[in-house]
Amino acid sequence: MGIKRVALWVSRPYQKDEIFNRESVLNRDNFAASFRELQATIIGWGGSCHTQDMYINEGVVPDLVIFLDIPRNSVDDILGNWKSKVRKWVILQECEVILPRNFDLQRHNEFTKIFTWHDRLIDNSKYIKLNFSHEFKMPIVNLKKEKLVTLIAGNKRTNHELELYSKRIEAIRWFEKYHIDDFNLYGVGWDHYRFQNVFPLKVLNKIKPLTKLLAPKFPSYKGTVLEKRSVLAKYKYAICYENAKDIPGYITEKIFDCFFSGCVPVYWGANNISEHIPQECYISKNEFANYNELYEFMKHLDERAYLNYLLKAQEFLVSEKSKQFRSRCFADRILEEIKSVQ
Repeated sequence: MGIKRVALWVSRPYQKDEIFNRESVLNRDNFAASFRELQATIIGWGGSCHTQDMYINEGVVPDLVIFLDIPRNSVDDILGNWKSKVRKWVILQECEVILPRNFDLQRHNEFTKIFTWHDRLIDNSKYIKLNFSHEFKMPIVNLKKEKLVTLIAGNKRTNHELELYSKRIEAIRWFEKYHIDDFNLYGVGWDHYRFQNVFPLKVLNKIKPLTKLLAPKFPSYKGTVLEKRSVLAKYKYAICYENAKDIPGYITEKIFDCFFSGCVPVYWGANNISEHIPQECYISKNEFANYNELYEFMKHLDERAYLNYLLKAQEFLVSEKSKQFRSRCFADRILEEIKSVQ
């Protein structure tokens, strides 16, 4: 029996089909474009696609449940009466640095189909390639830049050996020490201290005056942003570090935010990024021995060479190679697997 009714299993804020609502306040930087595309594609094919609560409220059992990342509890425990009646698929979004259970192979046995960006897992049978995907827009063209370089990211920490959170802080502190007039920092959490690890202490995170008082000072910090692309467009370069390094295929929205903004990314992350995105589109942090070398390169790059980075990024965005990162491809790839089920 084939699949016609698809449920996307989401957390409470995204229920009532809110994940498909373009105007939702939760849809920051249009992150949910791929899910809207998926719903529209399935409906256009003749099926239905809703968040799980919509089916529950109607007393309808879907044919397929797609989880977004592996849940903390077992899938069968979560599904309850649905567990023997539905197919169980998952889209792995977060990497092992953020969500280790996503790459616990024992947990993978709970699913018959796994979609992932992780190049080493792909077998085109159980493991299907699915990138972080985006609604492509024409890049912002703004050659009158206000400052040299920016970094937009949340302030997070972890002790994982592949993490790049600490490397972001290294970059911030270097620019603040040596070239603060050329650098601005944006994002959530830089003006608050965050208690971690020990559960009783985590309660203190709710006391905002305390976390603000204890927060380390970042003189380059300019606050949060409502929409990243309009801010990125004001800078020539952006420090563009993934949350983790050396994970093949782990290419998130960060580098695409730069491309869409007419801002040249200084990239550090996936160790095989050049297999997916031409290296002429970005500056690789790993090609520089230290931040002084990187700064001198950015500061003194002639206009023609700088514009060539922007041109190559635009050429990539309209190329065949970029299609794998489009929300259209995201939807088509999942629908293709749905159609293959008899």
